[in-house]
Amino acid sequence: MRILGSQSPAIAALVGVVRRGWLIVPATVFVVVGVATALSVSQQALYQASTPVFLDTQGIGNTTASVQQSYREPGRVLATQADVAQIAPVRAEAIKAAGTGEGTAGLEAAAGTDADVLTFSGTADTPALAEKLSNSYAQAYRRYRAAQDTNALVRARKQAEAQLAEFRNDSKIRRTALFASLTETVQSLRTREFAQAGNTALGSTTAASQTQPKLVRNIVLGAILGIAFGLMLAVLKDALNTRVRTAADVEDSLGLPLIGRLPAPPKGLRDRMNLGMLAAPDASATEAYRILATNLEFANLDKGAHSILITSAIRAEGKSTTLANLAVVFARAGRRVVIVDLDLRRPALHRYFNIEEPAPGLTQVALGRGRLEDALVDIHTESMQPRLGGSNGGSSGRLEVLPSGPLPPNPSEFARSAALAEILHRLKDRADLVLIDAPPLLVVSDGMALVPRVDAVLVVAKLGAVRRPALVELRRVLEAAPISKLGFIVTDAAADRTFGSDYGYGYGSGYEGAPDKERLLVE
Repeated sequence: MRILGSQSPAIAALVGVVRRGWLIVPATVFVVVGVATALSVSQQALYQASTPVFLDTQGIGNTTASVQQSYREPGRVLATQADVAQIAPVRAEAIKAAGTGEGTAGLEAAAGTDADVLTFSGTADTPALAEKLSNSYAQAYRRYRAAQDTNALVRARKQAEAQLAEFRNDSKIRRTALFASLTETVQSLRTREFAQAGNTALGSTTAASQTQPKLVRNIVLGAILGIAFGLMLAVLKDALNTRVRTAADVEDSLGLPLIGRLPAPPKGLRDRMNLGMLAAPDASATEAYRILATNLEFANLDKGAHSILITSAIRAEGKSTTLANLAVVFARAGRRVVIVDLDLRRPALHRYFNIEEPAPGLTQVALGRGRLEDALVDIHTESMQPRLGGSNGGSSGRLEVLPSGPLPPNPSEFARSAALAEILHRLKDRADLVLIDAPPLLVVSDGMALVPRVDAVLVVAKLGAVRRPALVELRRVLEAAPISKLGFIVTDAAADRTFGSDYGYGYGSGYEGAPDKERLLVE
């Protein structure tokens, strides 16, 4: 994959995945947001209010004055008091005071992180009830805490008061130091009892706010989760899709060098079976064929192949279109070019060059029913007007087409025949370059039967159509063939999605769907 600018390979790969699975992400977001919205709407409306209670963390639990109290960590005291607030007696008193049932009330006590504060929260289905619950909960805790802190002092004070009451009837004892000390102790216990009851202070209850449903929050979270799940699904789909997406994928699978990249031909040309090099030779899209021709000459420089078989792994990869346009480029460059339609299952070259049937073809020449010179159709590469047995209007280059002719009943046997080998040999003597359109190598055996008859092989692979296992198998087949491999061409290189083939194949053991042409028996 080519990375532009400073974009990292990982980001570029993810962008490619999203582009190929562009519908998955928005569809997933739509579904997840829809589910989040439906669940939010179906939720019961709940409201929450809170009431703070301020604590004297050093005074709580100090019931004696004779012993100096050590310092206690406020955080631990608050955590302990938050747990105390959750005990059943405190909760039951709060619910009773608020006048609601246990099943409809939500009570929570939380310790503050930066202040000596316990926050008491009440949750209910109305704002007023939530505020009442919160305040009742805080009041219930204060009463419970005050009772716990003053119980020992109250018991000591009552014992001292009872003893003091007995001494008042005795005038002698009232004048003693013991009576005075006992009176001072009662006063001290009353003072400390009042002080312990003030270890907590009640704050103002906040106005209740809605806690559920939070529609906006849920929609935002649903969108985030939808994007995440959508990306995961897109990556998974892309990982499970074995179609090759880049030229690098093809190169890794085939082990061959890249010769050229060709964009998809315009739809108008595909529909009319027209060649870009003939219909619009000056268009920018046709420049790719000129670049391809130059690259092919460099790739063939040392090999010196005069006959090149152009094939593919599967059908509908654009090999016939590529071959025909490439032949026109070479002819206009002054080369003598002959193209041979040896795709004897679904021949197509005659349609690209407007060669009308019936016309003598390859099979008739092989059977001795016609002369090779008469079967070759000379194509005027400027006006695309075919002339049988004519010249090319004085151009230094020449393009001749040898149509397939009537289809044989067994193309594989015909491809192995000596007559075909002789025809190809004569064509090599006649032209500078012979380009042969062969059927896909993995579909039928015809292509492999033609390999020994040519000098080199050129593979066409369509991005987004052919799969990696097919290319791996094609590599195995080519490695076993004793022939020079020039490289590969990628078609549909600029397309995000593949389009329907501009022609069909009907490969198989029979001829279902084959053109209505004369059947010719091989003698």
